Amino acid sequence: MASTKSSVLENTSDREIMVTRVFSSPRAMLWATWIDPWHDGILSEIVPPQLLAYTDAWDSRSDVSLLEHGDPHETLMPVRFEEQSGKTTMRFQQTPFATAAERDGHNGGWTSSFERLEDLVHSLEGKEQA
Repeated sequence: MASTKSSVLENTSDREIMVTRVFSSPRAMLWATWIDPWHDGILSEIVPPQLLAYTDAWDSRSDVSLLEHGDPHETLMPVRFEEQSGKTTMRFQQTPFATAAERDGHNGGWTSSFERLEDLVHSLEGKEQA
């Protein structure tokens, strides 16, 4: 298990990423940012404001710096939100990856994305308070 800032990356297998991150924001705010159409995936399950699951696939593996051999397979990404004392624990999972190297290539991207998400949520909260 590796910790980066306030994200915990847990690669439980070579075909899966699990990220847990605690945000100092209420669940409703995090939920609102996730359902805003900023991602390209196809929604497969919605349980407001607890669970959002979607699928995604790459048109071309080279677009995401992967070797061209191998299928541009689809991955499932469930995101769970639990609120406690005004903070929200987000649990993100992405699976399956074709190889451990493919999985590892996503770790930094997701960590960076969740740090930007935290910045976005804080800026939105600031606008609501103004």
